[in-house]
Amino acid sequence: MEIEPVDGAPRQAFRWALLRQRWEDLTFLHWAVAPEVVAPLLPAGTAPDTIGGVSYVGLIGFRMVGLGFGRGPGVS
Repeated sequence: MEIEPVDGAPRQAFRWALLRQRWEDLTFLHWAVAPEVVAPLLPAGTAPDTIGGVSYVGLIGFRMVGLGFGRGPGVS
């Protein structure tokens, strides 16, 4: 299996989407933690990224609006 790089123009085009949604009222919270605190929460064989000797944990809150199948009505 070839790993496709993440970018704005994927090599494989999709004809249609099964689901649609919109995110509103986003909030991004981040705080510094010691890498040894988050390391046990990661999969085996991986290590937390660090910047200046610390790792950062993030929490993203949002309201999902208009979730629905294809062109059908959205569920509010």
